Amino acid sequence: NDNDTVVLIAMTVAAISVSRSRCVRRCAKYNVSSSYCRYASKLATSLTYCQELVKKHDYEHYLSTLLLPKEARASVLAVRAFNVSIASVRENVSDPSIGRMRLMFWRESIDQLYKSGKAQEQPVLALLAAAILEFKLPKQWLVQLIACREGRLSDNAFSSINEAEQYYEQSITPALFLTLQCLNVQSVDADHAVSHLGRAQGLAMLIRGIGYFAHQR
Repeated sequence: NDNDTVVLIAMTVAAISVSRSRCVRRCAKYNVSSSYCRYASKLATSLTYCQELVKKHDYEHYLSTLLLPKEARASVLAVRAFNVSIASVRENVSDPSIGRMRLMFWRESIDQLYKSGKAQEQPVLALLAAAILEFKLPKQWLVQLIACREGRLSDNAFSSINEAEQYYEQSITPALFLTLQCLNVQSVDADHAVSHLGRAQGLAMLIRGIGYFAHQR
């Protein structure tokens, strides 16, 4: 439909234009209508915001995203920016109840995206809405990312390696599944590998952070 066309054109422009001025010039070059151009320009701004957010708080995934095909890069950055946004809730609140309220905002926003499909003003949600439409991202993985963060708002240590593995599979693996979706990879073998990769990546991060967390305590 027309809405799909607007979003797909805008995502294409946003994926290759990281500034509003470049976006406007490219729209003019390809004779894109003013309404498309305004929406594409908004997504280009959202893309810049998400890119800087991931670069600042998740630098390793920012670097790896740069190696992806250009047509998938903006959508993967949207997923990573979303993950950074919900992961940072615990660090930025001292009261778990406030953290739950903030995560409720993200949960309700995701529900709204899948109900209406309309673009949002918040830049992460704006880019994520376009990614959902372009690559049909499953809602379950976004919701799972929120749910696992809700369960770890209190500063409690893992009681076992198995508990840590379970948490990392829930907090890391969904973002990897969404990345595969953005790359149009549909493979049981890839899904299986990603499941193990999420746990391994989480445990590596835990080991690397031992010194930091010991100092914090």
